Amino acid sequence: MNTREPTTHPDALDRILPALAGLAALMLLALFALPLVACHPRLPPVSGCAPEEQSCRGDRPHICSASQRWEPAGDRTCASVGGVCVVTGRVAHCALADAGSDGAP
Repeated sequence: MNTREPTTHPDALDRILPALAGLAALMLLALFALPLVACHPRLPPVSGCAPEEQSCRGDRPHICSASQRWEPAGDRTCASVGGVCVVTGRVAHCALADAGSDGAP
């Protein structure tokens, strides 16, 4: 009887498996590293202000963060809502703009 054994090509497997492992490693790197690179917070510079201190900057109320950065309170200027930025009792806020009345009837 003449029986044939299946022929295998070990050389082909030796080349394919490392290539697949390298591809898998590259995909894992892309899966975990790319989101970290894309997530870069845009923080204002450290100013050395006292945390929770408030002030008016560029016609907007700002508060000093725990990391000593001036952060805007809200996303609009006071002028955009018809007001001006003022600090009253250490609290920055938008107040009604003076309409220019001189008190005369």
